[in-house]
Amino acid sequence: MAKAAKILPEAIPFSYAVLVDLLGKPVDDPAVQAVIAKAGKTKVDSDFIVAKQAGFDFALERKKGVKKKVLDTLFLFSHGADDHSGFAGLPKPFSFADRATLRKAAKPDGAWTVDDGDVAVDHPDSKRDTWKRDGLVIDANYNKEGFARYFTVQGSEESRGGRDLSTHPLHFETKPVDAPKDAELVGMALIVAWSADRFGLPKKHAGATDFAKRAVSPVTFLKKACDSTLTTLDIAPELGDFFFDYTNRLFLGTRAANRDATAGEIKKLLKLERKDERAYTDDFLGTFKGAVKNPFNVPDSWSSVDRIAPILDARWADYQATAMKAAPKLALYEKAAKLRDAVRVTAASVAVAKVETDDALAKTLIGLIGAPVKEAKATLEKAGLPIGKRIDEQANPAAGIAYMGSNLKLAGKTTLCVTAVDFYAAKEKAYIRGLGKEVEFDGYRGSLVLGVKIGDDRKAVAKAFGAPSGTREESDYWYPDKRHRISATFSKRGKLDYIHFSLVEDWEDAPKPPFGPKGIF
Repeated sequence: MAKAAKILPEAIPFSYAVLVDLLGKPVDDPAVQAVIAKAGKTKVDSDFIVAKQAGFDFALERKKGVKKKVLDTLFLFSHGADDHSGFAGLPKPFSFADRATLRKAAKPDGAWTVDDGDVAVDHPDSKRDTWKRDGLVIDANYNKEGFARYFTVQGSEESRGGRDLSTHPLHFETKPVDAPKDAELVGMALIVAWSADRFGLPKKHAGATDFAKRAVSPVTFLKKACDSTLTTLDIAPELGDFFFDYTNRLFLGTRAANRDATAGEIKKLLKLERKDERAYTDDFLGTFKGAVKNPFNVPDSWSSVDRIAPILDARWADYQATAMKAAPKLALYEKAAKLRDAVRVTAASVAVAKVETDDALAKTLIGLIGAPVKEAKATLEKAGLPIGKRIDEQANPAAGIAYMGSNLKLAGKTTLCVTAVDFYAAKEKAYIRGLGKEVEFDGYRGSLVLGVKIGDDRKAVAKAFGAPSGTREESDYWYPDKRHRISATFSKRGKLDYIHFSLVEDWEDAPKPPFGPKGIF
């Protein structure tokens, strides 16, 4: 039997003007509290004010530099939408009518679909139409039948602090030990610098003449003038829609298929790792691939702006010509790649202090096994080890040390943890995936544990650790307990070349007594 439709009463009446006037106010503002008190049964949590009996909701957002969240978006519902009574006070000429009727009453300023993004304002199947009225942005959101299911109302972009463009191209990259301070901000800084260089200063930064003259570095400006973040108010107004989609990977959907004819060639020209998605993170990494040894070493300089500028020029020209929905002319990107490669940059780095491999270091590093990488960061960095953000092996060849970062379940949450620590003899070689290359180690010079050192003979190691749990031609291994494993590899002359301290791997059979050596974990 079909479920009976829920019968809802008429909405508690509210003035549209009264509700709109609450935008930008915190929940504890007296005016907001007065409306909540009159709206019937309401629910207030950290993200929403839900007033179903009055036909409206508010979404809450925290503005930059403000501790309290404020009412950011007003939702006005048709009768029955999300179990709301229908809001009865829509301003003219709006109504919960069909798409054609609304457009006849007032021509939209924009339209949008899930697959194609921004579309023509006469698109027959838009998911959302937009009007700009009296400093407000009003959206009609349609159901499958083309009727307005609900409206959203927001303040102007400027009144809301702009749309967030904060982007972090280095988020999944491994940070080397010689990474300069604020390297994570370079990606964002190049955007604001390119905008100022090509289009002039926006209203927000009209007085920043030193930046316009390239007398201030991109990151310095980003930190001081933009508070280390980026919004559409920090760039030229005409670039807002482009960069919002470009930094948020929104040039996808069915429009992506329309660009397949050139996607492969563009991927090669821009040195992209994935299929061309027209995304800023990919373009930043591709632009500096091969120009510096690691993207963390991209310098905070105007030469970096000049190197990425041809790529941004091409993306902007492509957007203007095709809206990223059709295949561009390849000549646009061929020219951009040549101009990019004509600009050289000097990698930025900081001096790395020599790691003192004293007798306590090995024990300290081994003690990190099983700990989250975030918690172990200070100790790893002190040992000259890069900090990865994904499953990878990292190493400091000059100190003869490496470690493995893998995912473990901690308190029910998947967490990147240190799962192994390795020590190498001089001239030993290994491919370190986190560094993306084979390295030759200088050799670990300090004591390890229980008096054992790299270079000790096999009998001395067995005397210190006890009888191995298992042995092979050139290696021995031990299980100190049910959770840990030690594996030692010896040279043909019987000298300790490499030793691996780790958690027991999933593929291993559960270790059985007798356990040893003791006193390591």
